[in-house]
Amino acid sequence: MSHVVLSTDTVSYRIAGKCLVDAATLSVSSGSRLAIIGPNGAGKSTLLRMLAGLTEPTTGDIHLNGRDINRLTALERARRFAFVGQSDMPDAQLRVNDYVALGRIPHRGVCGAAKDQEIVDNAMACADIAICDANYWFAVRGRAATGATRKGACATAGDPLSR
Repeated sequence: MSHVVLSTDTVSYRIAGKCLVDAATLSVSSGSRLAIIGPNGAGKSTLLRMLAGLTEPTTGDIHLNGRDINRLTALERARRFAFVGQSDMPDAQLRVNDYVALGRIPHRGVCGAAKDQEIVDNAMACADIAICDANYWFAVRGRAATGATRKGACATAGDPLSR
């Protein structure tokens, strides 16, 4: 039986009198996947930013393994979430592998450089972009590299040894 890893209770976000997210409630169990879908301007990115602890909700609670996400330290959040914004544009000098590897920075010293590279390689293989390894970021744009970062976060989220 899987346990609830991430949950929200009537989470809302308002700014300048405008409601961007209104009373979102969800529960994500270990091993499951969540898709947040909706039209442009529906608040999907705002909800994701709140789930990652990057934006604090106006009302409601978000819990990760029973802990209030806004009470986690920045390092604790960074070790549990990888967030690639829809308009992020990394330096064109970065290779795809280097960009995906940025997600390992909060884990430095935990499992060693060889294990970190193995996790990056696995994330790229899961996203089917291992072939892009030698390419610079601009050659594959956001679709492939952000997919690898996201899949890497998903692939390692339940495995404490990969942290």
